[in-house]
Amino acid sequence: NELVSRYEAAKTQYDKTCEAIQYRKARSRQMDSFIKELRNQDLIKEFDARLWGSLVDFITVYSKDDIRVTFKDGTKIRA
Repeated sequence: NELVSRYEAAKTQYDKTCEAIQYRKARSRQMDSFIKELRNQDLIKEFDARLWGSLVDFITVYSKDDIRVTFKDGTKIRA
């Protein structure tokens, strides 16, 4: 039945959208918590291994001119 197919497709899309919303809300709470923690700290004047470890997942060195940092949220930058 075409109506059932349309309903199932709409339900699948609805479920995916709800899941995406929940994920984004959770990420927002994590970021809010992180920002609050940063605001409560004094200005960083020297290297902080704990902060570094909480942000950086890994670093990949391809050459002396090509170093890439991958953060725990998946963001990648070229250093």
